Amino acid sequence: MSTMSWLDAGSASGASAWLAIWRSFGVRRPHDHPTFARLFAPAGGRPVAVLYESDGDRVFYTFTMQAIGALAFCPPELSGMTDIVGPYGYGGPVFEGHERTRPETEAGFRRAFGEECARHGVVSEFVREDLFAERLVPEGGERHHALDNVVVRLGLGEDESLRRYRHKVRKNVRRARAEGLRAVIDERGERVAEFFAVYSSTMERRNAPEFFRLERSRMDALIGALVPERAAALAHVIDGGAVISSELLLLEEGIAYSFLGGTIASAMSKRPNDLLKHEIGLWATSKGYKHYVLGGGLRPDDGIFHYKESFDPGGRAPFLVRRIVRDARAYGILVAARKAAPGDAPREDFFPAYRA
Repeated sequence: MSTMSWLDAGSASGASAWLAIWRSFGVRRPHDHPTFARLFAPAGGRPVAVLYESDGDRVFYTFTMQAIGALAFCPPELSGMTDIVGPYGYGGPVFEGHERTRPETEAGFRRAFGEECARHGVVSEFVREDLFAERLVPEGGERHHALDNVVVRLGLGEDESLRRYRHKVRKNVRRARAEGLRAVIDERGERVAEFFAVYSSTMERRNAPEFFRLERSRMDALIGALVPERAAALAHVIDGGAVISSELLLLEEGIAYSFLGGTIASAMSKRPNDLLKHEIGLWATSKGYKHYVLGGGLRPDDGIFHYKESFDPGGRAPFLVRRIVRDARAYGILVAARKAAPGDAPREDFFPAYRA
């Protein structure tokens, strides 16, 4: 017997049930936590989690549902339809259960989820897929290689780690230590105010988009929800008594993710960020983590990517996105309406094209 449950993070009961399922899963991806889903959902979106159960196997999938009727060019007959976008960062349905019955469970999930999408009027689905694809339930549609990410392979001692880095990183770690800098891992999130100050100044300096300029209440909510679950921690570089470089880590069993961070502009010459990444790797190794995900650049093989890759030149991993058209007729109507709407023509590489 199989069942499928839909949970909404917008209600207290839905968020509570969602959190209980997340806690019970072997794969506790931080991006699937209800607070993370709520805080990083697109504007106006409704965070939803789906649990599919079949004879002891389970599939857990979190995403945001967006109302298509909110688009100015949406034809009235499609105003009740929706689309789906996966969590910011990494997502996709994850499997837990018996390998023997996995193919049958995955087929059952795809069938049941497809029926639910039709019932909810879902036109399209966009997923930024988990880098560790072996735990995902493959869906339909098209998979597109968006960028490469860097996954630093952990488990080495300090000397071995330093040897694996590119020469510039080794030099910068030594320079930071010669400057008297030291790194601390803040597992309880006690220095969130200092992290926030460093992060905010960095976003201001880089003229970052509004999406990344988190207000303090939003940051407190994220750290307050994830740190007690051991799903997040802060890491800082200290100069004297001041935090000059800081990073928010997202954590799950065996995997640490570099998420948000920054460095005080006046401290850049001391190379604190290289020391920070190095010390995070050593700490994560001591805690039994196997992978430290640094992410990718803004464009393929740009300077940001090459900086990250310098911590593990062999750690390149493909970052794939999945594009699914659930209702081809409605999708075609919306794309035509978008093209006819005033303003610039939609980007050809954007999905769904009607939101370009």
